[in-house]
Amino acid sequence: MNKSGGILIVALLSLGVLALIATASLYQVGNRHATTYHSLSWNEALASAETGADFAMNAMNLSLTDPATAWTGWTPADASTFPKTWVPAIGPHKGEGNNKVYSSVRVDNAIADRNGQPWYRVRATGVAEVAGTCRAGIEGAALTVGGVKNHRGVLRKSRFTGDLTGGVLRLPQVARTIEVMAAPVNARLLVRWLSAQNEITMSGTGIIDSFDSADTAKSTAAQYNPAKRQMRGDIATNASGNLSNLNGGTVWGNASSNGGAIQNTGNVHGSVFNNFSTVLPPVTKPAWSAVNITPNAINDPPGGMTLVGGPAGSPQNYKVSSLNIIASGNPLVLAPHVAGQESYVNIWVTGATSVTGTGYIQQMPGVHVAIYSEQNITLSGGGIVNQTNVARNLQIYGVTPTVGSCRFTLSGTATFIGVLDAPAFDISISGSGAFIGAAIGQSATLSGTGDFHYDEDLGNLAIGPATSYQFASWVEDVR
Repeated sequence: MNKSGGILIVALLSLGVLALIATASLYQVGNRHATTYHSLSWNEALASAETGADFAMNAMNLSLTDPATAWTGWTPADASTFPKTWVPAIGPHKGEGNNKVYSSVRVDNAIADRNGQPWYRVRATGVAEVAGTCRAGIEGAALTVGGVKNHRGVLRKSRFTGDLTGGVLRLPQVARTIEVMAAPVNARLLVRWLSAQNEITMSGTGIIDSFDSADTAKSTAAQYNPAKRQMRGDIATNASGNLSNLNGGTVWGNASSNGGAIQNTGNVHGSVFNNFSTVLPPVTKPAWSAVNITPNAINDPPGGMTLVGGPAGSPQNYKVSSLNIIASGNPLVLAPHVAGQESYVNIWVTGATSVTGTGYIQQMPGVHVAIYSEQNITLSGGGIVNQTNVARNLQIYGVTPTVGSCRFTLSGTATFIGVLDAPAFDISISGSGAFIGAAIGQSATLSGTGDFHYDEDLGNLAIGPATSYQFASWVEDVR
């Protein structure tokens, strides 16, 4: 009897030990099981947030081609009102994991670049339920070796109060928020000295060639050097070559047309093509969020006038009804906001732009200038004195009119260093001054004795309307 009692006690103790071992094992397994669910929900919340950001990116890109319907499903759904929000219906979530995955997205466009094109900020929050047991697992990695909580203990904290999806809280939730900036991607249109929609006519003795202000092997102190001449002074027309006549003009580069044969190409030191075609997007009016209220016109102001720029993140925008400089004593000076610092000045002229007589516009060193003109542009006399000596720092845009075309005229002895993007303007260049940079126009007539030097660095300059949007930055907001 005593033996039987001893055996029973040993058996009970053994069962107790086994039960303790089983309990400890189940606790560990259960904890790991809960932690696994937690980790899966954590990752799924991020995937949901990124899906929301991708959905916003799709709407941004669609807005470039179909603004009327691009934001369908967003609030508000029109093309121009921001900020916008998107809250989708919560679909069923099948499988062994959580039962609810959710994303909410907010988009605003309060930031614009120096050309007035918006940069979109997207804030997307992804929410996922922590399925599995009624408790969250204790993740060993949430503590350092010294027993101090690390950042993961904060990042992966579950929410036990308040359903972030707007429904009824059923299970703990994990939420992750990302903030991304989407920047416009502009077309690189300045890949040759001249791109024209219609005919190109050359006369006179001027030559077309190229250099690269960003390459010391192809320039001297970023300036054109005839000893370092390059052969990328290309010209091209979207029209039939039969309409264009180079009249034996010298082109150190290629000459291209859209069918037909360009006339008198004997001095083209490159190839002549007749299968060329490209898209020259129209130039639209700026969409600046802030504009200086004065001046409202610039008409040969007595004693001249100075417009001060701003830093890259806050350019100074001026909108005037006309820009007319005639006398040398009344120049328009475009000055930096701080001496020696890069500065940006944008001018929108709703009428005509004219520099004639002895008048001139002085673009001081370090100042980046963009001029948008809705009517004819005439530069003669002293023209625009680009003291930065770099073409990309002076950009002139001819706004495409609703009906008809306009004219860009460059004459006289002054050298023009800059970019012209005016696909609806007929270009006329004469006189003895050089044109250093690149040009886009409806047609082009080149005469006189001045040369034309294409700056190859402009091939990397993105201008014109946005062709798409891409993410410029990505960060997870852990607040």
